[in-house]
Amino acid sequence: MSPNISNIETLKRLISGMANKLSSEGYDVQADYIGHPNGKPDEFNKYTPNIYAVKGDKKIIVDASDCDSLASVSEENELNLRWNAFSKVEGVEFMVIVPRSCLQKAKELSEKWGININTCWSMDI
Repeated sequence: MSPNISNIETLKRLISGMANKLSSEGYDVQADYIGHPNGKPDEFNKYTPNIYAVKGDKKIIVDASDCDSLASVSEENELNLRWNAFSKVEGVEFMVIVPRSCLQKAKELSEKWGININTCWSMDI
């Protein structure tokens, strides 16, 4: 299996796991990449999140990243731009989900970039 396919499969597993968790908590969920029955989320600040979930007045944007994406970042890369865009959406909680093995790296990057992530989730992949 090539690294690109492996990375896509990792992202699908992260997105699916978080979408299922939020659905089980009563959220209406839209999710990208996994063929979710509610479709994919709309864009926020020019970027489409992996998950958008709503329950009453609570709204959540979730962005999934694999360890390779976190390891190969720079100040002006796609990940930095996405996280910045999502963290600035008013009235929405911003979450990140990553494989457990790179949770610390995700936290370090958000701190380095000055990005407010409400919750950093991780999964064993």
